[in-house]
Formats: sequence, C-alpha cells, structure tokens
Amino acid sequence: MDEKLIKGLFEVGAISIDTSQPFIYDSRKIGPVYFDVSRVINNPMVWNYVVEKLVYLIKDVEEELDKIDVVSGGVTRDVVFSTPVAYKLGKRAVIFRKDVMVKHGKEPYIGEINKGDRFIHVADALHRGKSSSKWIDAIRNYGGVIENYYVVIDRRMGGKQVLENKGIKVNSLIDFDSELLGELKDLDYINDIDVEEILKFYENPKKWAENFLKSNIEFIVDNIQTDEKGNVILRIEDGHLVEPKGLSIILEGYPCLREILWEPVVKQAKEKGIFGWSEPLQVYDGNEELVELVF
Repeated sequence: MDEKLIKGLFEVGAISIDTSQPFIYDSRKIGPVYFDVSRVINNPMVWNYVVEKLVYLIKDVEEELDKIDVVSGGVTRDVVFSTPVAYKLGKRAVIFRKDVMVKHGKEPYIGEINKGDRFIHVADALHRGKSSSKWIDAIRNYGGVIENYYVVIDRRMGGKQVLENKGIKVNSLIDFDSELLGELKDLDYINDIDVEEILKFYENPKKWAENFLKSNIEFIVDNIQTDEKGNVILRIEDGHLVEPKGLSIILEGYPCLREILWEPVVKQAKEKGIFGWSEPLQVYDGNEELVELVF
C-alpha cells in the first residue's frame, strides 16, 4: 500500500474515521467512516499525487492506451480526477450531468461522444455501484464502449460486484479492507477498538447503526438543530424532512427505529431546552410512507 497516498488522503480529510461519533451521510444513515476524496483540491500537492497515481495505474492496465478516446467522469466529485487525468493522457474529456439519461432539453453531458468511442471512467470512490452503473449505462446508451473503471477508493460495499456483473473491471488505488485497516493502525490513525467497530460496520452496516443509535440517544439529540431560542429548525424538501438531521436519521435513515426512539429522543431534547413545533407535521419516512410527527 502506498503510505504517501494514505497519509495525503488523511491529511486533507478525504478519509475520516470516528467510531464514537459516526458520520451522517446524505442518505441520513450513519457510519464510522467518511469519504470525500474531492477534498484533495484543497491541497494541490496531494491532488497532483493522486492524479499521477491514477495515470500510472491506467497506463499499467490499458495495453492499448492509444485506442482509448475518452476519459469520462460524473458530476460532481468524479471530475476532480477524471478531467486532469484526461489532460495528462492527452484524451478527450466527457463530464456526465446528474440527469444523465434525460434525452430532451440540454445535453446530459459536457463534451463530445461519437458512436464507437472507447471510454475509461475515472471516479473518486466506489460504494454500492448505483451512480457508477448510471455512468456505465450512459456511456453505452450514447454509443460508447467501456471495459475499465478506475477509482481512488473502493469502499468494498458491493459496487465492484455490481460493475463486474455489467462486464466492467474495477481498478482502484486503495481498497478499504482489513489490510488497509492494519496499515492505518500501524500509522496510528486508528486503534484496535476502531478496527473492531469498522469491521462490524462493514459486516452489517444497518445492524451496527441501529445498535449505536439505541445506545446513544444523546447523539441524535445533539444533531437536532435549533435557533437561538431553542426552537427546532425545520427544512422539508418534496415532503421529506431534511433538517434537523437528528430526527431525519430515525425517520429517513432508519424508519424501523422511529417507534422505539422517537419518544425518548423528544423527552431528552425537551430536558435540554429544545422546543418543537405546535402543529403535527406530515412528512414521508424512509419507506416513502406518509407519517405524522409530533414533537
């Protein structure tokens, strides 16, 4: 494993680990590991090193690199790496928009795609393969050919198998596995307890999160945002509760815990001087069911 690469990613906060105060993901689920590889743009030296490592990896894998036409990336984080890699390889760049499969209005990608173009895709991280599959389908939908997918970090959450089922080979600079955890421990980034908790999380993320939340009501309450008077700050988008994060965790992230945790969370929140709202609130939970909340 490249020690310089690992240290660089930790230095800029591209990889963060905290088993006592887990991270809240966009899905409102929680976990002890957080990845935001795009943070390398805050440190040009680390950014350049990661890009160079990707270029070396691509040159090592691609036996006929001269036949590659395009290096693609998806918005927004992939392009932190895909565009400079395309430049260094002397290839055209294509950037896929979020609504990549839309066939009306503005083009769903930036750049040029010709039927038969041979692609490689460069991404920041591989998770469960949902977004990755979208990019692969888009390339093929617009007439491109792709065999290899390159990522800085494979999070080992099932995405690799998803892409392999589509006939895509995944090539990564870092695999977040037990070997890496051992190296992180040797570098004093984590301890034995962290290793144990992270392995439990990867074995069953849902079970790990539910056990943590049941034992740490304070964590949920601490993530209920309020104004200076202690009133809960609400933000609802398309019928879904976005803020406060603490309540959204047990509503959107883990709806199976709502009946168990809602009352103790409300009780502890009010003991801390946090006030709710006067009228019942109707929002959708993580199962897309309309529920009524009273705080």
